[in-house]
Amino acid sequence: MSKSVVWVLLVAVLVLAGCGKSEQSSDNQSIKPPLLVLGNISFTVEENRFPFLLREGSQRYKHAESVTVRVIDTAQANKPVIWEGQASEFEDSEGPYYVVYPAITRSGLWNFEFDIQLTNGETYSTNQVVNALSTPIGLTAGQAASPADSLTAAGRDKLYGVITTDSTPNLAYYEMTIAQAVTSGRPSIIVFATPELCTRSLCNSVLESLDPIYEQFQDHFNFVHVETYNLETGKKVPAIVEWGLEENPWFYLVDSDGTIVYRCEGIFSAAELTPVIENYLGDGV
Repeated sequence: MSKSVVWVLLVAVLVLAGCGKSEQSSDNQSIKPPLLVLGNISFTVEENRFPFLLREGSQRYKHAESVTVRVIDTAQANKPVIWEGQASEFEDSEGPYYVVYPAITRSGLWNFEFDIQLTNGETYSTNQVVNALSTPIGLTAGQAASPADSLTAAGRDKLYGVITTDSTPNLAYYEMTIAQAVTSGRPSIIVFATPELCTRSLCNSVLESLDPIYEQFQDHFNFVHVETYNLETGKKVPAIVEWGLEENPWFYLVDSDGTIVYRCEGIFSAAELTPVIENYLGDGV
């Protein structure tokens, strides 16, 4: 092979290498838009907590700087913006998520607009039509907690796969039934969740989020975890039916007299709920 041919080939290789580097640099400036995953089915006028996630495939979306949400009243001819605010992000959960608490004045359909500020300076906008229910699903704040039966660790050598799908269960969550907890004269935190059987991206990590809440408030509350399904039959457990619940997870705070004080559906974190719990306890924290 002649020297001239070798030089031609070498130049071609260098040109191709340079083109590849340029394309990679260009790709670094291009960010795919996120998939927005809504976080609950129980959005109502009274219960206006609205959690959502940003995903890239099955993974957390890492290119969002902030999210601004606007709520449009589609029932009015001029479709006014009735609420606007920046979403709060909670990163102390396995699946970081966002929450807004928009002021909704009626049941029915609303248009939620999301402006997502990306790390490359661009803004990605999307929207979702949300149905605000007129009646909450299941037992809610102000109602008496149903003294339902639930499985406990009593007499069992094994918990995982028997009464819970939490592979590293906290024994403290299975010491009392719901009935025992809500009639004990002590406040209770009750969580309905199925870590391994849940098909939603919002519920596989809630017991991990419950653990720091337990560590901080175990002296003030009974803690009860209720698996949503009977692990032998695959049917919903009686407790979740008695409480009128459908999807899960659900977090409940129950007063010492058995009255429900607070609840939320879907993913939660200690950072979000600690102020709620501290506000309930007041000076008793």
